Amino acid sequence: MGSAVMKAKTALLVLLLAGICLTVSGCFYLRLQQVKCQLSRFDDYYQVREGERFSIVAKKPVLLSADVIRIMETAPSRTRIKDQRLSFDYTLEKQYPPGQTEPNNYDITTTFRFDADKLSEVLIDRRFFATMPKWMFIALVKAFGNSQVDLRNRRLSASHHSESPDTHVPDVNEVLLLLGKPYAEDGNTFTYKYRRVTPQSAEGRSRDCLSAVFTFDGQGRLAKCRSEFLGGPVELDFTPLLRLQEQLSATDSNFIKTSNPQR
Repeated sequence: MGSAVMKAKTALLVLLLAGICLTVSGCFYLRLQQVKCQLSRFDDYYQVREGERFSIVAKKPVLLSADVIRIMETAPSRTRIKDQRLSFDYTLEKQYPPGQTEPNNYDITTTFRFDADKLSEVLIDRRFFATMPKWMFIALVKAFGNSQVDLRNRRLSASHHSESPDTHVPDVNEVLLLLGKPYAEDGNTFTYKYRRVTPQSAEGRSRDCLSAVFTFDGQGRLAKCRSEFLGGPVELDFTPLLRLQEQLSATDSNFIKTSNPQR
C-alpha cells in the first residue's frame, strides 16, 4: 500500500511539473497570440515613424526580450544598454558564391528596443525601402495578423490581401535594386542566402545559413516570397492580388471597347 501511495505522489509531482512547463510555454504563445491580434488592428496598436531609420513603435508592448531571442532562435549579434534601455541588433550577412561579390553592402540589420524588458520599437535600415514602397512593408506586417500558425512545425503562412486593387506589387528589377544580386537563379526563382552574425561567429564558430526565395510570374512580378528570417519558414502569397488586378484590367479593357465601338 505504501508503494501505491508513493506512485500516486510521484504521478502528482510529474503532473505538477508538466503543468508548470505548459504554463511557461503557454504564456509565450499567449503573448504571440496577443501580438497577432494587435497586428490585425495595426493602426490601433502600432505607430510608424520616419527618421534616420524606419521604425515601428508598439503602443502597448507585449513581447519580452527573451521572447525575441526565442523567436529569432539565437542571441543577438550585438547587445547594447543606453540610458537603462536594452537594445538587440540582429545582423544578417549576405552570402555570395565562391569568387563573386558586389560593391555595395547589402547586409541587413534590425534593431529591437525594449522598455522595462518589453519590445517597444523595431528599427529597420532605410536603404531597403529606397525601392520598396513603405505601404508594402506595413502590408506584410499586417498580413501576420491574419496568418495561419502551425505551432508544432513552427510554420507561419499568410496571404497578402490588399485593401485596394491598385496596390503595387514589386517586380524583379525592384527586388534586384533592393537586395542586390541573388545567390542563385533558377528560371523565375531567385534565392538569396544570409548568415546570422552572432557573438560566437566572431570566435570562428560556424553560423547557420538562412535563405529567402522569391518567385516571379511570367511578367516579372513578385508572386511568392518564402524566408526563414524568423526562425521558421514564413510564406507570403501575392497571386490572389495579381489575379484580381488582371481581372480588373480585363474588365476595364472590355468596358473601353464597349463604350467606343468601331464604326
